[in-house]
Amino acid sequence: MGADLVFSGFWIKEKSDLKAVEQNMLKEVNKIKNVKQFASLQENYLAEGKVSLSELKRISVKIIKKVFANLESRDVSSVKHRDERFYLSGGLSWGDNPTNSYALFDNFLYLPERVLQAGGINIQPLLNL
Repeated sequence: MGADLVFSGFWIKEKSDLKAVEQNMLKEVNKIKNVKQFASLQENYLAEGKVSLSELKRISVKIIKKVFANLESRDVSSVKHRDERFYLSGGLSWGDNPTNSYALFDNFLYLPERVLQAGGINIQPLLNL
């Protein structure tokens, strides 16, 4: 058995002001009033058990801030296609995360859909374009 090639990423409009995108997403997190909006994040990122709405918001804010801070890191690449840019991170994996940004992007994609939409984040697969 060998290593698997894995990557995680997301699309964003090429001419987007990344700071404004980040701020729009943070504002949307603060508007959420129901824990159920975070079901995907809880199921895929957090351990079992009840987590308060305020804790889920805190975690979401942390993930968003880290993603945007990491877009220029060495383990992140981007590809331009049409009017969008695909930010991705990944590599060979033997069952672990190949990069820190890969794990971060993976968690980012579990944020509530309305938060991703507020930032204009497109998560459709590369092959669907």
